Amino acid sequence: MSSEIKEKYSFLKSLLGRTIYNDTKQYAMKWVPPAFLFLVGLFGLSRLVHWEFLSAIMNITYGWTLLYIIFAFGMVVLLDRGVPANYTKAFYDSEYKVQDEEPKGFTGTILWGCLLIVLAIVSVHFTHKYKRHYAFECETFLMDYSTDTYHYRSIPCETADAASSLTKLRGYEIDETKYRLCEECEEIAEE
Repeated sequence: MSSEIKEKYSFLKSLLGRTIYNDTKQYAMKWVPPAFLFLVGLFGLSRLVHWEFLSAIMNITYGWTLLYIIFAFGMVVLLDRGVPANYTKAFYDSEYKVQDEEPKGFTGTILWGCLLIVLAIVSVHFTHKYKRHYAFECETFLMDYSTDTYHYRSIPCETADAASSLTKLRGYEIDETKYRLCEECEEIAEE
């Protein structure tokens, strides 16, 4: 005696297992859309203003952080599409199993699943780069116009102490200009 159900089957579902996949998809449907809207809103706001508070929030929610990796994983599972398959459950077994090892169209789910995984990794990498660049734009530097160099405000630098006149500038004002970071500040920051 066995029972049978019809359900979608995909490469990711076969990797994760039916129960974990279904539970993850259920949570993803609930939490990923609001998280997506929040992250898009955060990105849009970061294009308009340069606040250190916003940079701190981005440090928590973008890039190689646990929150963003969980979000990316949920997005992959949410966007995954399967092919119809029949699942059976034998009377002596508590787990449903796919009747056909490879249902028709399963190869397409392999390609789609791999593409989603690659896109998730790429999004994690680029959001990490973006949050670092935004942190630079939000930081305040001390500019020495006589040498066309800027100094970190938070790092004690003898060159900056010896300068006659320093002006405070934000990172977005320095970005993509001819000005360069002081060599002493760069060495201290690397340590």
